[in-house]
Amino acid sequence: MDPGGETVTRLRHDIGEDFASHSAPDHRTVIDHHERLARGEEGPLFTRPKSLGEIVAKNATETVDHDTERSNRQAARYLHDREDLGDHPRFAAEAIKQAGAKGIGEVRDLVAKLFQNNPERGDRYAYDVAKQLDPEQRDAFLGSAEAWDDRPFGVPKDNAPPAKKEETESKEQPPELQAGKGTADPVPLDPAQPADPTPFQAANAEPQADLADSDGGRGDSGQDEDEQNGNGGDDTKETHLASAEGQNKPDSSTNPDSKPAKKPSELANEKDRPNVTGRYKETVGKVEGGSQGYKAINKRGCLGLYQLCKDALEALKLKDENGQLTQKARDLGISDDKSLIDGSEKMNKLQDELFEAYSRVLESEAKGKGLYVKYVDKSPTIVGANGTFKLTEAALIAGGHRWGMGMTSRYLRHMEKVGWNSKNTPFPDEYAEAFEAIEKRMQLLHDVEYRAPEAK
Repeated sequence: MDPGGETVTRLRHDIGEDFASHSAPDHRTVIDHHERLARGEEGPLFTRPKSLGEIVAKNATETVDHDTERSNRQAARYLHDREDLGDHPRFAAEAIKQAGAKGIGEVRDLVAKLFQNNPERGDRYAYDVAKQLDPEQRDAFLGSAEAWDDRPFGVPKDNAPPAKKEETESKEQPPELQAGKGTADPVPLDPAQPADPTPFQAANAEPQADLADSDGGRGDSGQDEDEQNGNGGDDTKETHLASAEGQNKPDSSTNPDSKPAKKPSELANEKDRPNVTGRYKETVGKVEGGSQGYKAINKRGCLGLYQLCKDALEALKLKDENGQLTQKARDLGISDDKSLIDGSEKMNKLQDELFEAYSRVLESEAKGKGLYVKYVDKSPTIVGANGTFKLTEAALIAGGHRWGMGMTSRYLRHMEKVGWNSKNTPFPDEYAEAFEAIEKRMQLLHDVEYRAPEAK
């Protein structure tokens, strides 16, 4: 055994339960097994069926929308080299549970992309998702009941009976798994994730560093982004925003007939949500655009009052993957980057509309990662380096606009592990710059009302 590897105690802890009801083969049986395999015969030991990643990839025939395809591509690239898949498969399973057939299609698409470049990782991911589903959902995800068998391989077949028939027998799919139906509004994989999750969009989705603003964020190249011309948002560091905690929740204590306040996750799923409030847009504009306002631009090409960067413009379908303007952009009157920030009334109004639309994208990605249900609904109190604040929807979207929902999700997972206290717990060196910037934006905007009071 490798002195630096797993210990016997750790192995027993990790896999002992899987083998608890099975007996290990003796050495003669093992030799006989391999001799039979060499002759092309079936051996006496149980071996797993072919890769679940391959099975799922072959069943990935559903067509996903552009945003989901892009989001899955980013997630697969991010997961390719991760040693630990983290909570990503769990959120994918939640996407299937909540979004039904659409969730299955989105998760299959991600597995197919991951399996194509890293079969072992794709297989592991598919298995980790499948084992968290009930039999009906698992069969729908894998395409058949026969594909699943969680018996440990290497044990004698006569000591490894298949699962009970009633547990694996294919049944009529419940309504939420039938095509076109689901228990919740389908949410695209982030993305960038299935619906964290709905959930999904992959909880560990690739950090979208291209959304970094001018406070030192890093792009895919890893190069430091120059400070925003002018104040670059730093003039808001001492801004004291009037507290608006609880504004998103109607006060039912004085009216016994009033309905309980909806959770942020429920509000986020409403199809006809009101627009982002003017106060929220104004505050983000001060933080992001600084003194240059609608004409602001930094050396990485983040544009305007809200510092819309490459990924934002791509998500809004104004630029393609090569950074070229699309026909949609030209139809809106954008002939080049400078035209969007020319300071005209038309383009200023367009920037406001694009910010509104991009906020919707960030909401979708946050839902996909499960960030609403897991964090915002609980509204933990964060003891930050520069003050204490509540995690609200406004804070979440501000963090996502700052560094993307991938890195924001990573920040929240870290904060959860350290008891929501960064004042006394230094950030990991490799994420310190990003986490500090995310936390700063969250603190500045947490108590700014994000959506108009009604139609809540």
